[in-house]
Amino acid sequence: MSNVSVTGMTQNGNQVTVSGAALPGATVNLLQDGVVIASVTANNVNGSFTITATVTGVLDLSVSSQGRSANVIVPIPPPGG
Repeated sequence: MSNVSVTGMTQNGNQVTVSGAALPGATVNLLQDGVVIASVTANNVNGSFTITATVTGVLDLSVSSQGRSANVIVPIPPPGG
């Protein structure tokens, strides 16, 4: 398993919610244009996470997870893209 995977994304105006899985207990960051805009800790049992943030401008989003191995960044396609 990769350190992090994205299973869903929704956007309501400038609010974006991303869900997925990471290594249990890993810190998951939501980035816009390479800058961290929100962070959560993945579930300690199954690694699931949901992260919500306010975004501005063009959506160039990715998530990263720092777990037991190297940092992994996963690009998120825009809704409908």
